[in-house]
Amino acid sequence: MNVWVNCNEGQTVNAALDQGSDRSGRLFITIEGVCKESVRIHRDDVILMGFSPGDGLALPFEGAYPLGIAGAQRVELAHLTLQGLFVSEGASVIGNDLHITGAGPAGLTIWDGTVRLSDSTIEKSTGANVVVGLGGKLFLSHSTVQDAVTYEGIQVAGGSVELDDVTVQGNKGPGGAGLGIMQGFVRINNSEIINNSPHGGMWLHGGGVSVGGNSVIAHNTGWGLEVGAATVSLSNTTVEDNTRSGVGAGTGSRVMVEGSTIIRNNLEYGIWLGDTSVVNFDPWGVKAITGNGFGGVVCAPAPAVAQIASGLNPSQVYGNGSPQISCPGALPKP
Repeated sequence: MNVWVNCNEGQTVNAALDQGSDRSGRLFITIEGVCKESVRIHRDDVILMGFSPGDGLALPFEGAYPLGIAGAQRVELAHLTLQGLFVSEGASVIGNDLHITGAGPAGLTIWDGTVRLSDSTIEKSTGANVVVGLGGKLFLSHSTVQDAVTYEGIQVAGGSVELDDVTVQGNKGPGGAGLGIMQGFVRINNSEIINNSPHGGMWLHGGGVSVGGNSVIAHNTGWGLEVGAATVSLSNTTVEDNTRSGVGAGTGSRVMVEGSTIIRNNLEYGIWLGDTSVVNFDPWGVKAITGNGFGGVVCAPAPAVAQIASGLNPSQVYGNGSPQISCPGALPKP
């Protein structure tokens, strides 16, 4: 079934959804203009798309989500501007060419649902641009997440996120960071985490993150990565020009550095380890830890027992402030 909604003539998406209330077959809804309404999709097999650039859904009133998808399967969104999207109750959504902007408290919120987005921009939300809660899954590719007003570009609270060819930049509110991860899991490939402040490129409190595939974490105010009670894997990644350390790990964290990774020109340390945290290196894969202002690889003094667990080749650590390496553990010969 195909339904055309002309917002400029007072037509509504909710009325179009009612036309497909028999729930048989796919329901195609094309939006012309901007409808100010709160739309809720509960049925499967809805395809919602904009007719022209800028067409979509706007906030009907402050604090509302113009589009909520609850429990529905095989929902597709394309060529839309949205002032907020909320996905819940196990819903499954695919989106392409979306512009999610200017919403609060988050532009995109996923709570127990799966969302796959590509070629999209999520920006300028009054809270975090993206929130992925418990049971939420986000697969984001070829997209930009930028300019959150208050909090992180992407906040993960018990959910999981995969980024492929994504730029997370300019999230500079008072609680700003590129990504904030609390007991969540994130995989980053071929992406940039740049120019975020004041809490750096990425922070983790529990959970884990894997970064690889020519990714860059750079030019952030604060840590490149700040890790607490979590696991970080860096492979073929550059961490550079952050105003604190490239990697700072505490509260029993584990850091793995391998695969042509470069950590350079950070204002404080290349890698700093506290309490019982450990770092493992691939001695053939790390490219360089260099040019960091306070030191290369440094562990906090006793009573901390942080250490290098394996693999660091001292020749890979050079040109930093003193010390180059100040951590207990095995240091194989160059």
